[in-house]
Amino acid sequence: MTKLERILHVDDEEDIRFIVQVTLEVNNGYEVLSCARGSEAIK
Repeated sequence: MTKLERILHVDDEEDIRFIVQVTLEVNNGYEVLSCARGSEAIK
């Protein structure tokens, strides 16, 4: 089983993106990539 290291988080609320990113990076050591729209996520 492969260890999860990177997460792509998509949310249109900037505050939520920030909270999720900080929580996952600081508490869990993940690399978090964030974007506001699905079209950005696909790119």
